Amino acid sequence: MPLTVSMYVSDDKQNWGLLSHYATQTLWKDGQYKETYEWDGSKDGIKSIGPDAKIAYARYVKVMFSMHTKAMSFVDEIEIWGNDGQVTGAVTVPTQQPAFLAPGEATAGIKHLGLLYNGYYSNDLGTWKKERIIPNISYVDKAGEPTDWLFDGVLYLGTFSDQGRGFGAGSGNPSLKEDWEWYLNKTFAPEGDMYQLNEATKEVGVKLNQPNQKEKVVLMIPYPDEGVTNFGDVDGDNKSENFKALTDRAKAVQWYLDEVKQRWEAAKYSHLELVGMYWLEEQIGVDQNGPGLVRLASDKVHTMTVSGNSNMKFFWIPHFLAYKSFMWKDVGFDAVAFQPNYFFEPMDYGRLEDAANIAKRYGMTNEFEFDDRMLTDGVFRERYIDYLNSGVETGLMTGGLNAYYQGNNAVYNSAVSTDPSNRVLYDWLYQYVKGTYQVNNAAPPEIDVLMNGEPFQSGMVLPDTKSVQFTWKLREDDGLTKVNALFDGKAYTAGTVLPLSGKLGKHELLITVTSGKSVKTSYVVEASTNAMGIRAYVDRFEQEQQITDTTAAHSLNNYLEMMARYEGKDAAQVTKYLKGFNAKLDQFMKDGMMKTEAYRTLKEIVYYITGNLAQDKAVEASSTEGGNPNYVPGKGR
Repeated sequence: MPLTVSMYVSDDKQNWGLLSHYATQTLWKDGQYKETYEWDGSKDGIKSIGPDAKIAYARYVKVMFSMHTKAMSFVDEIEIWGNDGQVTGAVTVPTQQPAFLAPGEATAGIKHLGLLYNGYYSNDLGTWKKERIIPNISYVDKAGEPTDWLFDGVLYLGTFSDQGRGFGAGSGNPSLKEDWEWYLNKTFAPEGDMYQLNEATKEVGVKLNQPNQKEKVVLMIPYPDEGVTNFGDVDGDNKSENFKALTDRAKAVQWYLDEVKQRWEAAKYSHLELVGMYWLEEQIGVDQNGPGLVRLASDKVHTMTVSGNSNMKFFWIPHFLAYKSFMWKDVGFDAVAFQPNYFFEPMDYGRLEDAANIAKRYGMTNEFEFDDRMLTDGVFRERYIDYLNSGVETGLMTGGLNAYYQGNNAVYNSAVSTDPSNRVLYDWLYQYVKGTYQVNNAAPPEIDVLMNGEPFQSGMVLPDTKSVQFTWKLREDDGLTKVNALFDGKAYTAGTVLPLSGKLGKHELLITVTSGKSVKTSYVVEASTNAMGIRAYVDRFEQEQQITDTTAAHSLNNYLEMMARYEGKDAAQVTKYLKGFNAKLDQFMKDGMMKTEAYRTLKEIVYYITGNLAQDKAVEASSTEGGNPNYVPGKGR
C-alpha cells in the first residue's frame, strides 16, 4: 500500500489546493487486502480552511502517492463524488505553490546544517577533535587554513552507545537511561565533543578576523522505544520507567532536556549557541502513541530556555519512506529535511527529483547525503555529484535549508586529501554552500588500459603460469577525473601484480572513470591451461609428497601425454584421455595414493577444461522448468 495519498483540487491545473493527506492504516501487512483512502468534506473539512469548510468548489481533482522503490502499488479505482454547479456552502480551496522550507525563523537562522555523529564507534570516529571539526565549520585551503565559513550549524547525534544499544528505533537493542547518560557525559565532558566544537569555532573566528562569530548547535533527543520496560528511574521515585506508558516516555524526554540545559549552562561555551533539539527517530512512531509522543516532546522543547534562549526549535530528518512524515507540522516540528536516500542503493536519477517534489509538497526541505565511498568508488562519486547537480536544478542549493549527512568523516577526508580528484569534491561542496556551484554532467575522458605493458583487449586467454599487471592512462587528464578499478570485485591498485596460478577461468577488471558522469568498462581475461600445464601440477605434487606413489604420478602423466598429442587436432580424443585422467584421480584418492590438496586442485582443473569443451556445444535437458520457453537450453556457456 502507498504510505501516503494526497488529494488536491484546482481550477486551472496549475495551482492546487490541498484537501488532505492520508496515511495507510495497515502498515506492513501480508496477504491480500484492500484499503480505502478517503476525503469526505462533511466529516474531514478542508485542511487549509478548517473543519467548518465542508465542500470544495473546483474543476479538477488530483490524487498523488509516492511509490516504493522495490514494490508495486495496485490501484483498484479512484472515485470522485460531487455536484454540478456551485452548491450552497461550497468554497474555493486556497492554493499554495510547493516550495522548500527556506532558512529563517523556523531553522533558527541555520542555512547549512552539518551532521556530526558522536556516538560510539569502534574506530573512535565518534570522538570529535578540533582538527576534524574545523574543515566542517570552515572552508580550509590545501594547507588546512580556514579562508571562509562553511556549515553555520552543527547537529550532534549518535546511533549507538558504548554498550551497543541503539538510540533510534528498530535497533533490536534499544537504549536505556545509562546509555543516554553515557552520551551526555561524552558530549559535555570537560574536553568532549561540545568543547572541541567551541574551540574550533573560536580558532576559526580568530583566523577569519571574526572573533565573535558563534556556531549554532542542534542536539539529538534519543528515541524512547516503546519496547523498553525497564529504562531506569528519572524522577527519583525509585521506580524504573516503563515505556509502554506514554507518561513514562514523556518523563524520560523531560529528564534528558533538563540534563542538556543544566550541562550546557554549566559549561558556558563562549562561541556556541544551542538553538534546537533533534528528534532522532526517522519516522512518526508506528505505535498507537507515535504522534502523541512527538507532540509531547515538541511542547517540552518549545518551553525550554537555555542560556537565555527561549526560542528553541525542533528539527527532524525523516527517511524517504517515513511513516506519516506529512504531518510534521501537526506534531510540532519546526524544521524538517526529507531524506532522498538516493546515495545508498542503485536507482534512477529521477529519485532526487521525486524527493524534491515530495519535500516541496509537504513544505519540507531535502537532506544532502554522501559518505567516504565517494573518495574511492566512482559509482558513489557520481551519486555525490548528482546531489550537487540536483540541488541546482531543484532550487535546493539556494532556496532551502540544507542538511548534510556525510557518513562520519567524508568532509574532513576530502578536505585534507592530497589527491586533486578527491580534494575537488570538497571544493565543490564549498561552492554549493556559497550558491555558486554549476551543474557538472561532463562525460569522462577515454582511457587506455595496458596489461603487462601492452594494450589490453578484453577476452584475452593466458596460461595460468602467467601473472598479470594492469595500468591505465587517461587520454585527456585534467587532474580531477577519478579512475577506480575492481579485479574480481575487489579494489585494484594500478601496477599490482596478480599471479594466475590456481585461478583458472575468467576474471574481470572493471574500470570506472568519473568526471561529472561515470563510465564503466569491463575487461575479461581468462586463465587457461592444457595437458602440459596439468603435468606441471602433477610433477609438483609428486615432489611435495602430495602424490605419494610414483606409479600413480607416472600413470597420470601417461594420460596427459596422450591428451597433449591431440590438443588442437581431435577434440574427441582429448576428451577421452581427460576422462581417463579423471577416473585415475578418483581411484588414486580412494586407494590412499594421493592427498586431499592435490586431488581437489587437479579435479578443479578437470572441471574447468570439461566446461570449456562443452562451450558452444548443443545442450539437451530432460525437462524445462514450468514449461517456460525462456528456460529451454541452447548451447553450453
